[in-house]
Amino acid sequence: MKLHLIGEGNTAEVFAWKEEQVLKLFREGFPRGGVEQEYRINKEIEKLGVSMPKAFELMDYEGRIRIIYERIRGISLLQLIEQHPMRAIKYAKHMARLQYEYHQYNVKGLPSAKSELAHKIQTATQLSQESKEMILKQLDMLPEGTSLYHGDYHPGNIIVDSGRYVILDWMLGAASCPCADVARTFMLLKDAGLPSSMPKAVQFIFRSLRNRMAATYLRYYCKLSGRKEEEIALWRLPIIAARLTEWISDKEKQSFIGEIKEAMIHRT
Repeated sequence: MKLHLIGEGNTAEVFAWKEEQVLKLFREGFPRGGVEQEYRINKEIEKLGVSMPKAFELMDYEGRIRIIYERIRGISLLQLIEQHPMRAIKYAKHMARLQYEYHQYNVKGLPSAKSELAHKIQTATQLSQESKEMILKQLDMLPEGTSLYHGDYHPGNIIVDSGRYVILDWMLGAASCPCADVARTFMLLKDAGLPSSMPKAVQFIFRSLRNRMAATYLRYYCKLSGRKEEEIALWRLPIIAARLTEWISDKEKQSFIGEIKEAMIHRT
């Protein structure tokens, strides 16, 4: 059966499936346990009433594991920024508001984001044992929490459909202090590599806007929540250390390794 590709990311491709459904097909080498966990987490978060695609089925397809999701029509916030770059600051505020709203959910039955971060830091092969111990010590001092954590909240994972905002890709869903989730989003807005499918001209525009967009997002979230930017900044080092274990570019990895080495120098 020939499938029609409608989207892709670092870990999976998304194809049109049956009416109003999509097939998320994970790339070869992606661990089966990670896919099964995504399905379980999605089903758990659905119970809260969050605006998100429903997961219907987990099964194998031509030797690769897949999840069948509800198809969400509309356009991503990233595409809207590409089309209307002058509205990027307004979209940054929308992002902060939506995130603040889902942080109001107290969750049970989900993993601890802090524990997941610690595990990733421990397995980051690019870091020395000394660096890991320093970062884990900092992470240990940060607060636990019971707020809903997305872990990959960025413009590409927000779909706008007739004024309705739908949040995709809850693979990393967990329970956490909201500051961890905000620190992760701030990092993605400011530092993450841009999609290879994004036209070069649009990449140039986005790079010129991303620092302002990230700063606006952070300030507006703090205004809504009463949090301090300094509270969120404390999560930066654990967040970027854990990021090293993900499927990201060498350029992004080297940038984060350099930042961690700099932090080590200032702490000795």
